[in-house]
Amino acid sequence: EHPYCHEVVTDCFRRLGLGRFFARSDTEPAILALLRTAAAEASQQHGLTGVVDPARQGDPNSNSLGELAVREIKAKVRVIISTVVAAYPGLTIRPEWELLAWLVPYAAATINRGRRGPDGKTPFERRRGHVWKGKLPQFLEVVLWLPLGKLRSGITKFVPGIFLGLREGTNEYFVGVDGKVVRARAVKCLAGAER
Repeated sequence: EHPYCHEVVTDCFRRLGLGRFFARSDTEPAILALLRTAAAEASQQHGLTGVVDPARQGDPNSNSLGELAVREIKAKVRVIISTVVAAYPGLTIRPEWELLAWLVPYAAATINRGRRGPDGKTPFERRRGHVWKGKLPQFLEVVLWLPLGKLRSGITKFVPGIFLGLREGTNEYFVGVDGKVVRARAVKCLAGAER
C-alpha cells in the first residue's frame, strides 16, 4: 500500500467535518485495510473516531448509498469524456492515460457543487452551510492560472495551463503545465476561441 493512498483517505475523513464517522465498503481486503489504516491515522492526527464496517455479503441493500454514488460518478465521467471529445475533434481518450486519475475527483466536485437535492441544496451547501461561489472550468479547458506563493506588490502573472480540478477543502486548483501538475491559487477562464 502506498502512503499517498492513506493520506488521501485520511484527508477525506478530516474534510467530513465530523468528530465521529462510519465508513462502509465492500469486503475487498485491500480496501478494508486501507480504510482501517486511514481511520487509525485520522484518529492519531485529527482526534477523529472512525468505525470501518464491511458491507454484508449477499445483501444488496447493505451498501446501497455507496453503489448509488459509484453509479452517479460513472455517469458523470461518461458525460465529461463526451464533452471533451466533442470539444476537441479527433481526440481519443485512452484508458491508460494518467489524466483520467484527475477526472474522477473532478466529476465528484461537479456533482457536489452543482446537483441540488430535494431540499434545494447542493451537497457542498449541506456540508459547509453556504453556497459555493467559485467558477469551475471544464475538465481539460485551457485556463490562465496564478501560481501559489507571494508575488511582488502590484504584479499578477497569470500563465496558461490545462485545468484538471480543484483541491477539496482549500482554495487551490490543479493545472497541467509542461507534462506536470501544479497547484494554483486562482484560475481564469479564457474567452471564446482561446479556450
